[in-house]
Amino acid sequence: MTKKERINIFIENLSIFNKRSELAAEARESALRHIVSELCADADVMSACEELPSLFKELVGKLSPNEEILLYEEMTRSPRLASAMRIAFAVGSLDSAQAGSHGRIACVKNDFNNSALARLSYAVTNSKPRFVSSFLESCEAVTDGECEFCILPIENASDGRMLGFYSMIDRYELKICYACDIDDEQTGTVRYALLSRCCPEPAEKRKSEVFIFEFSVISDNGAFMSDMLAVAEKCGALPISIDCSPLPYDSRLKRYLLSFRTSAHSSLLLRAFLSSNYHNYTPIGLYPEPMAK
Repeated sequence: MTKKERINIFIENLSIFNKRSELAAEARESALRHIVSELCADADVMSACEELPSLFKELVGKLSPNEEILLYEEMTRSPRLASAMRIAFAVGSLDSAQAGSHGRIACVKNDFNNSALARLSYAVTNSKPRFVSSFLESCEAVTDGECEFCILPIENASDGRMLGFYSMIDRYELKICYACDIDDEQTGTVRYALLSRCCPEPAEKRKSEVFIFEFSVISDNGAFMSDMLAVAEKCGALPISIDCSPLPYDSRLKRYLLSFRTSAHSSLLLRAFLSSNYHNYTPIGLYPEPMAK
């Protein structure tokens, strides 16, 4: 047998293996569709919502990351399960604002914050400003239920993500709902965020808009990012920035802050994956990308 003949045999073998892989992929997708149809059999959305996290934990250990995303994709085709997923993997608390705080926005009074307040107030029904003396006080006003929202600077052109303010967001368990960019002569453009305890899920009519999805993961190394970035790419989420900082209570651990440009649909798939695979995952915000000036 000549060398060329031997090579042709290996090429034929590769072709057979590729065909088997295609058939296996089709069988996997069929199995995932059957799993989804079983989940759809539950007519109670809230019951499905309560069962989803435990079901996912059981399934995660048996699926590859690609299979897991295929499962979530199939689930979003069912309005009932898509609704349950949005509840199960919501960004922030589902608690409504306390009586008397609806529409009230805590804000430190200065020229730049006032400009941000004017821009971000349009996103709030019946907005009412409440001026405070410090950014800490503005966060506490939301946590204590005196205000529904507060405004913080989160990023500037010279320093990038402002980690001190992100520490405050984490400490008070706030979520970014909207953002705007304000020009500052000293530091360049500054991004201000409107924050609350709960981040509203994008309405169906806005599913084609571009959103920013921010979250954090606590880890002793960055090894988790390999699978996570591959899954994000499969979901259609594009990375914008990644930062990390040591945790004050444990120097071995780091808090990784990540931002992605995504659609509402893609963010739901990614949120489901993160919730099911990383116990130290915390959503920070899901908000429309600020329009370029």
